[in-house]
Amino acid sequence: MSDTITVQALRTFDNGSGLKTAKSEPFTVSRYEAKELQERGLVSFVEEATPAKPKRTGKP
Repeated sequence: MSDTITVQALRTFDNGSGLKTAKSEPFTVSRYEAKELQERGLVSFVEEATPAKPKRTGKP
């Protein structure tokens, strides 16, 4: 399990590395910080994109 998680700002706030707004790109924070920010209603978790598995055609 990774120690970081990607989040998206829901409201404007300053997390110490600059202002984050709802229009900001998703950003990575520690799991602990992500939980704190989510509990305060400032961010939502962004699901990481899972690479699609190539489809098997039945041909070798």
